[in-house]
Amino acid sequence: MVMAVQLELGAFGWKLAVSHADPPPGRMVAFIHPLALTYDVAILDNLPPSEVRRNLDWACNNYRDIALTRELPVHVYHHALMFQLRVAATANDWSPGTLRGILLALIASDSLTEAEAVWMLQAGPALVHARSREWEVLPLEDD
Repeated sequence: MVMAVQLELGAFGWKLAVSHADPPPGRMVAFIHPLALTYDVAILDNLPPSEVRRNLDWACNNYRDIALTRELPVHVYHHALMFQLRVAATANDWSPGTLRGILLALIASDSLTEAEAVWMLQAGPALVHARSREWEVLPLEDD
C-alpha cells in the first residue's frame, strides 16, 4: 500500500518512511519532501488494507504541499534556500509582497532562478493554519 503511494509521489520528490508508532499499536507514515514540512499519518495495525489506502489517499489529496510540489519547475537547484524561505515566511507572517521583494533580490543576485521564485510565490509559507494570513498569489513582477 505504502509502496504504491511512494511510486506515485516519488516522481515529485516525495519519500515515505514507515516507523512504529509511539505508543503502539500502529505505524507512522511520514511524507518527506525537501521543500515541505514532514507530514505524518498514523495507521493502526488492525485496519484493513482498503482503510489504509483510504487514509493515505486522504493525505495525498488534502496535504497542501503535495499539490504544490506537483507544480514545481522541472529544474530546482536551491531546495534548502527555498525551504528556509518558506519557514521564515511562516514564522514571520510575511505578506506575499514581502516574499516577492526578497525573491526579486535573490534572483538579481543569482541565488534563485526565476522559475523557483514563481513557484515560491504560489507556494507561500511552509505552514498555513487558522491564524495565518490569507495567501494571495502575486505575479513575480507587476505589469
